Amino acid sequence: MVSLTLNVSDPGIRDTFSLLINWGDGTSSTFGQASFGPPAGGFSFGTIHRYLDDNPTGTPSDVYTIGITVTDDDGGVGTATAAVTVNNV
Repeated sequence: MVSLTLNVSDPGIRDTFSLLINWGDGTSSTFGQASFGPPAGGFSFGTIHRYLDDNPTGTPSDVYTIGITVTDDDGGVGTATAAVTVNNV
């Protein structure tokens, strides 16, 4: 299981955001964020994701690349990636 925390900032006001997380294991999650008023700001977001055992490959761990895309209602887009090593139990 991985815990992911994001801090998003935006100079715009009254923006709404959508967030797409590609977990790197063939699954993804989509989230929306309500608008917020002046002054400009951002938001923090946290979620968890459970990776399933990759059996039958038999490897003790696997590396997944998480892809994150944040889009605001003005068309602004921010992206980031993070690698996570998942140990099989």
